[in-house]
Amino acid sequence: MVERRSEPRVPLDCPVFATLQLKDGLEVYCLLRDLSLQGAQVALPPGELSIDVVVGDDIVILDPPVQLDGVITNARAQVAWVQGGMFGIRFANGMEIDQQLLEKLISDACM
Repeated sequence: MVERRSEPRVPLDCPVFATLQLKDGLEVYCLLRDLSLQGAQVALPPGELSIDVVVGDDIVILDPPVQLDGVITNARAQVAWVQGGMFGIRFANGMEIDQQLLEKLISDACM
């Protein structure tokens, strides 16, 4: 498989959750599986697989983990892919930090 991401993904080595606002204002507490400056991989909570997420849907990150508060709070994103109970999102404007700071924030989130 050819890697198409422009920014490297940083895997999350601990459970990191965020509240996402999906289409129609539905708010869902999700697990962030990895993160990059341009997007994230998200897993729906168990039992919530019936939530309809479609490529192209707009999403807002309402409540990120405290270590990422202010970095991705109220970040707008769009669903890039969907596979089972997981999906990828692409941030509308990316993050205004560098890769090194992102890695530190994620490391701090998993302490």
